[in-house]
Amino acid sequence: MWLPPHKKSVFYTMEKILIFPEHENNSSIKEIKNMPYCYLHGQLENEIGFDLFGISNHPQNWDFDNTNTIPKGIYEGTYNAKDCVLYLWQSKMFGLRGLCVYKDDIEANMFAYKHYFTDAVHL
Repeated sequence: MWLPPHKKSVFYTMEKILIFPEHENNSSIKEIKNMPYCYLHGQLENEIGFDLFGISNHPQNWDFDNTNTIPKGIYEGTYNAKDCVLYLWQSKMFGLRGLCVYKDDIEANMFAYKHYFTDAVHL
């Protein structure tokens, strides 16, 4: 498994965030929040065939009406019982950006981390 080049873990400690591709019917789950300007990437995107998603089981203090308040971080998640990593950052020009990849997808993690580390505007 690939992890970012840090001596300490950069994962926020919390329950795993649940990932829900936007095109799936999740109407029975009330707390799904769409992730604007955040995309599925790599094997996860290829498997689903779509790049937009929502989440649930997120920290209660995240304000989805003002996404500039969502903290930069690398969060653990899950999609269909498979571990994911959610990279979130605030770009200087446009606010929240992010990528969600499978935890064992080395190439996608390296791509996502590069964008996370540089606070990329364009993905």
